[in-house]
Amino acid sequence: MKEANRIYDGLSMVLAALMIISTIITLVPTVASTEISELELVVPEIPSYSPSDFELKPTANAFIEPGYSFSSLIEWSEFYDYSKGIIKIWLENTGDNALFVYKYGVQTQRLPGGGWISSETGLTIYPMEKKYIGMNSVYVGGDIDSFSVKQGFNLMAKTGDGRWYDYGTVFVDESTEISVNSTIAKRESTYQVDRGSMFRQVNKLIFPIDSTVRNIAIQTAKKHPGTYNIYQVCDLFDYTVNNIKYVSDPRGFEYMAKPSETVSAGGGDCDDHAILLATLIDAIGGTPRIYITEDHMFPAVYIGDENNINRIESAISKYYNTPITLHYLTDDSGVWLLLDSTSSLYAGGLSGGAKPTSTGWTFENATTISVIDITPHFEEIKEGLNVSDIIFCSFIRGEQDYDEKPNATYDSGDTVWMYYETSNFDTKKQDGTYETWLKYSLRVYDSNNNIVHENLDWGKFHQNSTTVPGSVWSSGYLGTSNYKKDQYKVELTVKDMISGASKSVTGYFKIATAPKEPGFEIIFALGGLLVVAYFVLRRRR
Repeated sequence: MKEANRIYDGLSMVLAALMIISTIITLVPTVASTEISELELVVPEIPSYSPSDFELKPTANAFIEPGYSFSSLIEWSEFYDYSKGIIKIWLENTGDNALFVYKYGVQTQRLPGGGWISSETGLTIYPMEKKYIGMNSVYVGGDIDSFSVKQGFNLMAKTGDGRWYDYGTVFVDESTEISVNSTIAKRESTYQVDRGSMFRQVNKLIFPIDSTVRNIAIQTAKKHPGTYNIYQVCDLFDYTVNNIKYVSDPRGFEYMAKPSETVSAGGGDCDDHAILLATLIDAIGGTPRIYITEDHMFPAVYIGDENNINRIESAISKYYNTPITLHYLTDDSGVWLLLDSTSSLYAGGLSGGAKPTSTGWTFENATTISVIDITPHFEEIKEGLNVSDIIFCSFIRGEQDYDEKPNATYDSGDTVWMYYETSNFDTKKQDGTYETWLKYSLRVYDSNNNIVHENLDWGKFHQNSTTVPGSVWSSGYLGTSNYKKDQYKVELTVKDMISGASKSVTGYFKIATAPKEPGFEIIFALGGLLVVAYFVLRRRR
C-alpha cells in the first residue's frame, strides 16, 4: 500500500508539473531609452561638412538632341519693398527621357538690378517623376508694386543609348506675376514669461521620448548625422512644413493635440505645428521655446548669443542653397531663431503676423507676446502612467516587431502572445542614474467572469541607468491546452513602484475550438512514466 501511495504521489507530481507547464506565462520586458539633459541652453553646432548631396554632372557626349518635356511649379513667400523674399521651385518630367538639372533659377523682370538669379545643383528626374529642385532668394530693391519671374533650368536629357545631351539654360514659356507689399512702421511689443496654466498645458504635451515622435526626429535628423546641429534643425522644420498641413480647429474650440496625434492626422493648426516642432527639436537635444500672440503660436530654437548669428545665417544659406535672411528674437539668455512652419518657407523665416520694416521686422498687431519655455523636467508635469492596448499575436520577435493574430482568435492548445508598452512612469534620480521600477500582475476571466488564471506577481522591470527610459515594451505568452471554447478577458495591471500609481488595461481573445482529447501519445507517455516510477521504487526497496 505504501508503494502504491508512493507511485500515486509521484504520478501526481508529474501531472501537476504538466499542468503548470501548460499554463505558464513568461514576461520579457525590454526598454527603449534616450538621453535627457539637465536644464540648459544648448547651441546647435555647425557641421564641417557641406549639407548638399548633389549628384555628379554627367558627361555631355551626345550630338543628336533626344528631346525633352517638363512642367514647372513655384511657390513664394510674401514680398516687401527693400527686403528679400523666397521662391521654391519644382519640376515634373513629362517626357520620355531622363533629365538632369545642374543649375536652376529665376529670370526676373522689372526689378532694380534684377536678372538671372541661379543656384548650382545636381539632380536626376526620370520620366513621369516630380521633384523639388530648390529655392532662390530674390531681393526687391525698390518701391514697386509687382514684378514677374520665369523659371529657368540648366538641363541635360538622356538619349536612348545612355548618352547625355546638354541643352544649356532652358526657360519656361510663361512668366508669373508676384505682388510686392509696402514695409510697415516699426512697433514695439511686450514680452512676458508665462509660468501659469498655459505653460503647464504646453509642457504637458511636449514629451520628447514618445516613441512615435522620437523615431521621426531620428529618421529625419540623421540625414545630417553627428551631434545636435543646425542642419538637423532645418531638417525637422522642413519635415513639418512638408508633412503637416494647416487645418483649423472646430468652430468655438481651441484644441491642442499631442504631437503623435498631429503626426497621425498629418495636419493641425498653428499650435499643433508649434508643439510638434518644439517636441521634435527637444527629442534631438535642442532647446526650443514657444511664443504666443493674441491669435497665433509659433516655436523658436536657441542658437547662442549675437556673435553666432552670422555663422548660423551662413550655415542655413548653405543648407537651402541660396542666401537667406535670418529672423530671430533676443532676450537676456541670447538669440532665438524663428521656426514658424505655418507661414515661412525656410527655417529662420518670418513668423505669421510679422512684417518687414525699414530697419528690420516687427509684429504688425501683436502688442503682448507670451514666452513659453520648454522644460526638460517633464516628469513633474506629464500625464499619468500609461499602458498601451494589449496586442494579441501569434509570435513576437522584438520591440514593435510581431505578427498580430487576426481577430485575436486561437485554437485550443495555441500559444497566446501578448504585446504592450508602458510609458509616462516616474523615475528616481540619484548619483547620476535614473531608477525605473515597474511590477506586473495578470488575471484571465472566462465569459462568465470566472477567474481561470491569476498571477499577482507576474513579473517586474527594475533598472538603474544613466538614461531615462522613454517606454518599456513587454511580451508574455499563455498556453491554452486546458482552455475551453469561449471568449476570455485579460486584465493586465502595471504598478509604478516609485510613484505608487497603477494602471489596468483589458483585452479579449477567443478560443475557437474545444480542447483535444488525450490521444495515444499521451497515454503512451503516462504508461512510460508508470514504468519508470515502478523501477525506481523497486530499486529503492
